[in-house]
Amino acid sequence: MAMPLRSRIRDARAWRESQAREWTEFNYCVIDIETTGLDPGKDSIISFGAVPIIEGRISVPHGTSFLIRPECAVGIESAKIHMLRDQDLREMPRIGSYAPAIAAAVEGRIVVAHSAWMEQNFLTHALGRRELPFRLPIIDTARMAEKALDLPPLGRADVSLEYLSQSLGLPTHTPHDALSDALTTAQVFLVLAHKLAAQQPLVLRELLSLSQSTSTGVHYGWR
Repeated sequence: MAMPLRSRIRDARAWRESQAREWTEFNYCVIDIETTGLDPGKDSIISFGAVPIIEGRISVPHGTSFLIRPECAVGIESAKIHMLRDQDLREMPRIGSYAPAIAAAVEGRIVVAHSAWMEQNFLTHALGRRELPFRLPIIDTARMAEKALDLPPLGRADVSLEYLSQSLGLPTHTPHDALSDALTTAQVFLVLAHKLAAQQPLVLRELLSLSQSTSTGVHYGWR
């Protein structure tokens, strides 16, 4: 049943007002995906990883990840990066089977990703076809890095997660594994957020604004 208009307006107003709160007052879900290629219209998600940040701490035990059977062949160049082949995924469920798990991972949390256009576009396309739209605004650590570290805007040619992590003196966990990359991104997010907060008081609205070019749509559920 669709939510009544009055309830939607009330929730939207509460969401806008909440964005004036300090970033530390929110919980987050950091996500990462691996894909068969770079075209959301043609390629498929083959791996999903998510790690929550609860009360300012990364909660590794509550992380989740799974492999997904794609609807197209894994590209050769992509396989060289994440080392996942068609035969590794043949017996895995389709992404629609994981929709409840994805929804549960992000429910009530602000979503974070590195170079978030990938997660935004692929998840929107994949779940939208199943009438399960993924339209959450996503905080992009690549955009945060541009401001916190005074990097030039690079568009989709973002600073790599591995390079960014190392430049911040952080460990890099198994690059191009979805759960490991989500964990690395979570560490990067916390360091960058603290750097930005040291420059001036940091509210959620500022983090969302930095990522505005990446994230479109509305946010369902927050705390």
